[in-house]
Amino acid sequence: MESIGTIASPYKQRFAIPRQPGLVNSARAKIYLNPSFSKDAVKGIDEFSHIWVIFKFHESRGQTFKEVVRPPKLGGKVGRGVFATRSPFRPNDIGLSVVKLLGYGEEGKQVVLEVEGGDFLDGTPVYDIKPYVPYADALEDATSEWAQNEEPRITVKCDVELLTLGFDNEDRERFNMQVEFIRECLSLDPRPAHERGMDAREGQTWGVILGDFEVKFTVQAGVLIITQAYIENCV
Repeated sequence: MESIGTIASPYKQRFAIPRQPGLVNSARAKIYLNPSFSKDAVKGIDEFSHIWVIFKFHESRGQTFKEVVRPPKLGGKVGRGVFATRSPFRPNDIGLSVVKLLGYGEEGKQVVLEVEGGDFLDGTPVYDIKPYVPYADALEDATSEWAQNEEPRITVKCDVELLTLGFDNEDRERFNMQVEFIRECLSLDPRPAHERGMDAREGQTWGVILGDFEVKFTVQAGVLIITQAYIENCV
């Protein structure tokens, strides 16, 4: 298969990407179709509120999949078959996510779709786009056993005034525009499953790039505290 486009996403690295779509609604991304496609290819797509995006886990290349994986949802300690999970390490590195469609337009010679709530790494190749059809795609009698509960959230403490103390006005304004997205991402507690709970290393510092900022955080007494924010080290 050949990609039909590429995603520009605020997630610059795999760490801290939500494990499912729709968990961070403030995450906005753009799907840039290849220049060979005109607006005719998306004619009528705005008649649907959501779309399916079929994409490539391009950062999983070279990493051998295992038939049994340990999903974070089960604490990273209980095994399930790879085909019973959504692990990005698969025999074929294909992903599938449903996202809200905000609109579409053109930038230069490319058709661009703006979406919300995605779980895409920046630079993700797209294989296909299909409309989400509620009567067929939302099944009332569907069950999911161990994956039925919503992702737990952790309280996030963020002193914006302190974090942006050394910023100029432009960077401070940019941080204020992205702080909701940063808070929402970190509320999902991106630490590996084995680093949470009783086995967690109290006070350890973690770093992640979200949007235009690299942020440092620690977890103390069950509260995630953002301790630093930088802009010069972003990719």
